[in-house]
Amino acid sequence: AMGVDAWSLANHFSQMRQVQGFEINGNTGSLTANPDCVINRKLSWLQYQQGQVVPAS
Repeated sequence: AMGVDAWSLANHFSQMRQVQGFEINGNTGSLTANPDCVINRKLSWLQYQQGQVVPAS
């Protein structure tokens, strides 16, 4: 999953630098970059519910 996110970051890095608030919904969470080009990740919490993986409320 991290490799897929790294590939997405590489392909969208110029957009992330130019558009404030640009976000990629990656496999490991939501990815953003600050003005210093530091990548931040917000984890998506999930839970099992009746045999299905669903977003945690």
